[in-house]
Amino acid sequence: MPDWIKVQNPVDNTRVAILETQLDLGEASAISLALELQNPLLLIDERKARRIAKLLNLKIIGTFGVLLLAKKENKILNLKPIIREMRKFGFRLSDKLVKEILLLANEL
Repeated sequence: MPDWIKVQNPVDNTRVAILETQLDLGEASAISLALELQNPLLLIDERKARRIAKLLNLKIIGTFGVLLLAKKENKILNLKPIIREMRKFGFRLSDKLVKEILLLANEL
């Protein structure tokens, strides 16, 4: 694993258990950990988890937000092929959302 990735578990297992009544373990753990950190940016895509994170006043970003930032910073050239590959491997997103993302990326 690259040295810039840090794996960390939340301390408050009770909060994880409570969140797990509404979300899967990964999402519950991610939200719980974000609540324990100073000024976190939570990477989360699932709609219900995003809604709960917002209710808890967490700053969130999704996969496509990260990809748009990467394009803006010239880390990647085009989103279209990435989106095509993600869909090919089962990442679900509507045609409407794809259009919005590609519009924001100046790829339409």
